[in-house]
Amino acid sequence: MTTSNDRDELARLVPAPAERDLPGDRHHRLQEFVMSEIHRDPHPAAPSPRRPLLRRSVLVTSALTAALAAVIAVAATATSGGDPVPPAPSTPSAPPAPAVLSGQDILLAAATTALQQPAGTGTYWHLKARSLHLDTESWTDRDGRTWERSTKTGGQVVARPGRTRYALGAPDVSFQQLQDLPTTPDALKAWIAAATDAAHEYISGLPIPEQRDRHVYVALISLVSQLPAPPAVRAAAFQAIAAYPTVTNLGPVPGGIGLLIPAVSSPRSPERLVIDPATTQIREADFFITTEGAVYSAADGHTVTLQAEWTTTRPE
Repeated sequence: MTTSNDRDELARLVPAPAERDLPGDRHHRLQEFVMSEIHRDPHPAAPSPRRPLLRRSVLVTSALTAALAAVIAVAATATSGGDPVPPAPSTPSAPPAPAVLSGQDILLAAATTALQQPAGTGTYWHLKARSLHLDTESWTDRDGRTWERSTKTGGQVVARPGRTRYALGAPDVSFQQLQDLPTTPDALKAWIAAATDAAHEYISGLPIPEQRDRHVYVALISLVSQLPAPPAVRAAAFQAIAAYPTVTNLGPVPGGIGLLIPAVSSPRSPERLVIDPATTQIREADFFITTEGAVYSAADGHTVTLQAEWTTTRPE
């Protein structure tokens, strides 16, 4: 605790009114502020019974340092004509705002997650799509035998004749070919482009490069949304799609994260899909790509809900 002599000595540190042209009332307020700074211990602690003199010396020195700093600040304010204002108390800094992920970031994160997932072990690849005027469901085993149920079958499960092949853009591929696709983005796109050229399914009169690029893009979307591709191939497809321009993150939506992507059902404007970040499955989209490669566009104001997964059973 400071003594009367300490107070007198410290009070003399404050300039007299005549020294710095301080009005008498301001000089009085300055003295009171300095004294209050002396009495305020910014770091209270239990007193030590062994070294009282050192404790008193530290407190007085600390108070003197704070008072001198206050005097300098207030005196500077006084010379500029402002009223003395004690320093504002410090406040904890606000945490940094979370970074907003781009659409490309979401797709690259999906690629990482897909790569870490185990390969499917079910017996049947189950694909289900529902929307206005669309209700289809199928179960396909690894040998290509398919059972389907849709409005065309009257809601009954029927066996599809022959062996199912999967449309990968323009070419049709077998289940085993899907498993053997390249697992890097550039190599995957090159493989699909070469297979598209070999399929000779270009429309006469339209530029071939643009048609090829579109087939490659649709194939990449099919790989991540509804084809039984292995994890490494799906990861490569996600990476390839991330390289396309105008992929936009729409933020959290029911079912996952919404993305705006280049149109699949050309020549429509950019289309929306919803990706589940935990499973990387596409849960909803403005379109549906059939096993045969046809693109179904949802009616305005509607979307297609998707389910694509391995299962061990199928309805009889």
